[in-house]
Amino acid sequence: MNMKTIMDWIREIDLVSKKFEETFSDFTQEEMNFKPGKKVWSIAQNIEHIILLNSSYFEYFEEIHNRNHSLPKIEDLDTKAQESVIALKPFTGRQRLKRTNTWDIWQPKKGFIDRNILRDFEESQLQFKNHIKGFEDLLLSETFIRYPGHLDLLFKLDDCIEFLIEHENRHWNQVVEIGRHSSTSNGS
Repeated sequence: MNMKTIMDWIREIDLVSKKFEETFSDFTQEEMNFKPGKKVWSIAQNIEHIILLNSSYFEYFEEIHNRNHSLPKIEDLDTKAQESVIALKPFTGRQRLKRTNTWDIWQPKKGFIDRNILRDFEESQLQFKNHIKGFEDLLLSETFIRYPGHLDLLFKLDDCIEFLIEHENRHWNQVVEIGRHSSTSNGS
């Protein structure tokens, strides 16, 4: 079994952060907000969405740190966690095999998003890493966390962290495509 360590996850989060910063730090606000189609998010909206999704877990991370995270009354948490991962994986992988409508709690703003979204992303990534570092004393494969978007779904904590990082990479792939469209539409 491929067990990642907390430091492996920290490195992966740092890599995602670095890719976003190095690629988009020189983009103008207009390029960050460019949408190649009505139903496509801009780079800034994708970044805001990642922040919204990750931060929706932060309260649960705190509860786990404080040992007061409540779970649904389910007899077999392991089976439920496996079913939850299987149900969500096709929608969250970086290959983008299936697409679905994003739940309202994770919808980015429809209008113009300030270019400072990259700074906000970096701050959110730092919070994410700090939460993960705080899990050093836990057995992550035996600690469970609720899915914020649906009360009946839950994950093992290590699967949750993997899911969030994979989701970041999925949106990285999206923004790279949008960045290409933005560059060609602006004559760059």
